[in-house]
Amino acid sequence: MTEIRLPRGMSEGTDKQHFADAITGMADQLRLMEQKIAMAADNSVRDQFRTNKDELSRAQFRIEKLVKTHVQTQDANYPSPSDNADFTEEVKQSS
Repeated sequence: MTEIRLPRGMSEGTDKQHFADAITGMADQLRLMEQKIAMAADNSVRDQFRTNKDELSRAQFRIEKLVKTHVQTQDANYPSPSDNADFTEEVKQSS
């Protein structure tokens, strides 16, 4: 097994401190990257949710408009209930 030798003028404690500082720096960088990824994912989910919600609202509005148009068309094509009552009275009287 090979022995690791420190450069002259460096003590073992200094090397450990540099290593600990480097690990701490990398941990901070990883934490920041994780936060950026999480924020990007959250923003993507939020944007997609809004898009889908808007699309559903437009579809619901169109359906309600079609139903209203259909009801108006049906009302125009069929006699009102009062017209049916008059017709029923005429049929009864002619029998």
